[in-house]
Amino acid sequence: MLINSYSSASAEQLNAESQNLAVIGFDCPITRQSQNHIPSGLGRTDASDFVHELWKIKDEPVISGISGLCKWSESGGFLFTSISLTAEECEDLEAATESVYAELLAFINQTEQQNLLRFWNYVPAINKGLGDNENYKLFCNGRLKAFKQAGINDADFPAATAVGNVTGGMTIYAISSVYKGIHHTNNKQQNAYQYPRQYGISSPSFARATSLEHPKGNLLFISGTASIIGHETLHEGDLAAQLQITKDNIFHLLEKTGYEVDSIQTMKVYLRNKSCLEESKKSLDIDFPDAAKIYTIADICRSNLLVEVECYCA
Repeated sequence: MLINSYSSASAEQLNAESQNLAVIGFDCPITRQSQNHIPSGLGRTDASDFVHELWKIKDEPVISGISGLCKWSESGGFLFTSISLTAEECEDLEAATESVYAELLAFINQTEQQNLLRFWNYVPAINKGLGDNENYKLFCNGRLKAFKQAGINDADFPAATAVGNVTGGMTIYAISSVYKGIHHTNNKQQNAYQYPRQYGISSPSFARATSLEHPKGNLLFISGTASIIGHETLHEGDLAAQLQITKDNIFHLLEKTGYEVDSIQTMKVYLRNKSCLEESKKSLDIDFPDAAKIYTIADICRSNLLVEVECYCA
């Protein structure tokens, strides 16, 4: 079954393990590194010794390779793909995003694991620029163009996270499967792909969560979740209140999809500022004591958001 965890071991140690689909590194710049090592460009807080995120398959062989810019690994009916670009390659962010997504989707479409489950997008300076020229909006334009070109419509958008890395460059990685997932809405929030025009030319293209019924156990990906009700940010500048709305949204998605709180295996927490760490850690440990957590420094997609949280449940 698909297992997500965090580790303090070195990349060399982790890459030597045969069952790792992917090793995602923190506190490292975005460059094209070894086959299974994916640089996030995210900063890491001092909340733990974790320096890597792992995705692996238990008791299944892993096959991996490189096709063009796409690094890939497959095992147990799952496919992990990723592309990283340097800062120089992201100067035209909209075009770079469209190109990366087009290449990833074309590769995935050639495999048996064509069902999109989850995307992660670590975008350079995500809040830089004004109006429609903000980097996040340019990223959304490029992503939607690639999805449309590939024939992927609103109902097929998978769970996703998009935050700003702190080192420059861009990393996009994804999980797809031979098994078809179910993409979920959140009744407390407007569908991101139906946001009003104020959020850009292209609305964000993702589902609030994606679940999967698997012969060896069901799983759920909860997208990057924040203090948003309807389409509006709530409690600007108030970390405690933003954390509560974020947790309420997570609780709602768990209830809607039939998962319990103790099914959360991992939580990745994106903080705009290190000063948000202690309060965030205390708040999340109260409600999710058993979930493994890693706290990262990242710019959230909206400049008025202080924290974003994603979950993996199994």
